[in-house]
Amino acid sequence: MGKQLWMSRADVFQDSLDALFAAPKPQYLHNRYPSTPQDDELFNYWWLAHGIDCRLDAYHRSGDTHRLEQAVEIHNNIIERNHGSLFNDYFDDMLWFALSTLRLHEATHDDQYRDEATQLWNHVIKFGWNDVIGPSLSWRKQQPYYKNTPANAPLSILGARLYMLTGEERYIEYAQTAFDWITHTLVRPNGFVSTVITTWPWIISGILLTIREHTLVRRLSWRHVCSSRGILVMISVFACLCNPQSALHT
Repeated sequence: MGKQLWMSRADVFQDSLDALFAAPKPQYLHNRYPSTPQDDELFNYWWLAHGIDCRLDAYHRSGDTHRLEQAVEIHNNIIERNHGSLFNDYFDDMLWFALSTLRLHEATHDDQYRDEATQLWNHVIKFGWNDVIGPSLSWRKQQPYYKNTPANAPLSILGARLYMLTGEERYIEYAQTAFDWITHTLVRPNGFVSTVITTWPWIISGILLTIREHTLVRRLSWRHVCSSRGILVMISVFACLCNPQSALHT
């Protein structure tokens, strides 16, 4: 009874994407409801990447191939609106897209999606990985000095999943390094997960945080604490699947 209830509620939310947010192409989905033309001026690449996951969840719950087709439609819409490219400036955005695209590969067995996820991984490592504040991934291309959990956690998850798929050690090595960086840099002894660390002035919620150059200061964002801790749990789950003895599972 409980499971069926929550599945029914999930389906209601799925249907709301079409009932409340459907838009003519190339927009495909409005950014908000109710919507004005100004509301759709921003292309929310990473929101749509999560939309693929939602459609795939519905497909796996129901077995309805229409839900799988909808996931493919969102995937194609992202690339179309991104001028035919997989890539943007935000590494966390690209990693969420890579994760959902890899799930498309698993659902369809189409190697195109596996190859796209691999291309996204390679792009992120090439342009985002550096030794500033320790070996880890930057948040976006313009700020190699700005590091956070939302970029490094999906990198670790994607690395674990690609390792499980291919057996290539490079993936799990980056996954382990990113996880170690988060736990050593952003996790406090009491388990609280900070979101951001930077070596440069930054503005959060309109407040200028004056930080001396090269001075490391933890910046906390209470709005992201739950999600930051949640994705650390996800990393640990995938790490245990890769290697039950891995230090990641702790």
